Amino acid sequence: MVRVLLSSAVLLSSASALAQDFQFTEDATTLFRAGPNTDTNLLIRYGMGRPSVAYDPDNSEYVMILEARLNSAAGHYNTANYGSCTGGSGQIFGMVRLTSPDGFNWTPDAQPVVVPEAGTYYGCVAAHPYIVFDNDTDTLHMWFKSEQSTDLCTVLEPDPEWGCNYRSGIGYASSDDFGQTWTFSDAPALDAADMNYDSRYLASGYPSVVIMDDVWYLLVSRIDSLSFNADLILAESYDFGDSWTVNTTPALAAGFESDWVNDEVISPSMFCDPDGVDFSMFFGGRTLDETPSDSSDPNNEINGVGFAASFELSQWYLSLYSPYFDWEVATESYWPHFTVLRAGGEYIIYHTERIQEGTDTQPYAHMRMAYTDPAWDPDLIDPRICNTPIVIPPDTDVPDTDTDVVDTDTDVLDTDTDIVDTDTDIVDTDTDVVDTDTDVVDTDTDVVDTDTDVVDTDTDVDTDTGVVETDTDAVVETDTDVVDTDDTGPTQQPSAAGGGGGCCKRKPDAQGAWILLPFLPLVLRRRRDSK
Repeated sequence: MVRVLLSSAVLLSSASALAQDFQFTEDATTLFRAGPNTDTNLLIRYGMGRPSVAYDPDNSEYVMILEARLNSAAGHYNTANYGSCTGGSGQIFGMVRLTSPDGFNWTPDAQPVVVPEAGTYYGCVAAHPYIVFDNDTDTLHMWFKSEQSTDLCTVLEPDPEWGCNYRSGIGYASSDDFGQTWTFSDAPALDAADMNYDSRYLASGYPSVVIMDDVWYLLVSRIDSLSFNADLILAESYDFGDSWTVNTTPALAAGFESDWVNDEVISPSMFCDPDGVDFSMFFGGRTLDETPSDSSDPNNEINGVGFAASFELSQWYLSLYSPYFDWEVATESYWPHFTVLRAGGEYIIYHTERIQEGTDTQPYAHMRMAYTDPAWDPDLIDPRICNTPIVIPPDTDVPDTDTDVVDTDTDVLDTDTDIVDTDTDIVDTDTDVVDTDTDVVDTDTDVVDTDTDVVDTDTDVDTDTGVVETDTDAVVETDTDVVDTDDTGPTQQPSAAGGGGGCCKRKPDAQGAWILLPFLPLVLRRRRDSK
């Protein structure tokens, strides 16, 4: 049974390709795994977090940038340089890179490609990566959650422009070699002041970006210290990421009072489509125990994955088929982190999975996938960049003044290349002949009047009109709790929060499957049989 209460209801047309019940197949094959943690030489010894995947169509290659807790024993970093990374879990998180020719078989690089750099805004944590590949410039863009050392402002003089909060914000980096090396911004793309950390909000993570008509749109999950909910907020940049405007009103708020997304909205994967519904996304949800005593205990969670669409990013329409996946964390295997690719009308999900069955010594360290069709077309993979094509109007001299020759007689254009296509003296360059010398058009019956195949009998003449992670707090710290069973650092547990409400109720039509999600919480509940 689904119960929906909302302040206003708008249904999307069922003709929309988005209004459908996606049928996913979960692939039990482990693409890549970490651990066991007894092996000190492993690239990923302890566990892994959020993945992000992009595709290079020119080289037919996939790349995955994957959050991982780094391994000092393998020489990834020198612990002496990170003694002040105590603001969160006290652990060092960076990123590893994997590549694939087909999206199924993945090969990791020998060493991490991102290691936190002491004295920077990402001096302790670079996590929750999200990548967008611009094929026109061969640039791989990346946004990520950043944390810095707690003593940075006692080391640097003057204080850094982004502030002294160890939760430094959302960072940015770019790569011109498909993720092998990275150039980092001097300051966070969104800093603590942008995110309003010091006065009300606690942490943020899970950025997701699309670019439409050169405007960069970023959704990020942020924890409210009053409700302890993690909501999605929107930031926009009109100067290619140099500056951002943050809308502090949640674009999509937690508190649906549902079984799977009552407390946290996390891990969005956005898409853009200027020819239809402008934006859509898969996103994760969490409902925590109402009075949890320890957020590092995953047994108080219900997780799920839903789908929503929006015309302007401030109001979202939730598919009533959501959640497409949901789990009782205490008893079922579940996905702590995931990312989604779109290829035409097909979707591919890459996710980490915590295995609850069996005797696996490192049950959370599996990378797996799900898909709507395993034979997706890579040439149709959405790059998350949607620039509307610029239509250049045709030469108006010929179509506007000589409609008999150009606009209505397609046989002349298509078959009589002597007149139209190759004889530029008549059509293109000799405007006297076409535009002003009516004798050529009107009185030369050899061309117009007597050739009935051209003018009189071609019925096409009249109808052819022409051209046309949260590693440290709720969002952050649940990553390491879920991903890393050795994680012993301090964590924060969101408490339950009220959901909000609304004024009216409306059923979808016989085919429609969408409801409006206002920025205030709506209430959505589905009871589903456990898997």
